[in-house]
Amino acid sequence: GVPLGAVVGRKALLDNLPKGGLGGTYSGNPIACAAALATLDEMTDANLHTWGSQQEEAIVSRYQSWRSRGLTPYLGRLTGVGTMRGIELTHANGTPASAQLTQLLALARESGLLLMPSGKSRHIIRLLAPLTTEATVLEEGLDILEACLARLT
Repeated sequence: GVPLGAVVGRKALLDNLPKGGLGGTYSGNPIACAAALATLDEMTDANLHTWGSQQEEAIVSRYQSWRSRGLTPYLGRLTGVGTMRGIELTHANGTPASAQLTQLLALARESGLLLMPSGKSRHIIRLLAPLTTEATVLEEGLDILEACLARLT
């Protein structure tokens, strides 16, 4: 990737900054700006928004299936929006199931799936597949995650 920084703010504030009052290492780099514009074009041309919605539906429907089947007693809330999601692992009383997440990470790694832990108590599975992930690859990852969740003790 090419690093690019941007700042968004209210016009009244940004218009009144002193000269040189806002800058950064990556500001104004013409190569980074061209790369950003090309990325936006690619995202529009490839219709990634539609694919992102399909990914979201796959994740949400799979999670709902796990909940309705009682896949594991540790399956907590599904958080986030779009394809940027988190699955909380909790005990029946709602407290974080951090030990179970540690177990899940090991089981998933042994099965060829790398997961990212999240949360202050390290009890949340972070899900954020690239928008270019093929549907079969996403389903394979969710299949592995399902099998590992079912093995939690």
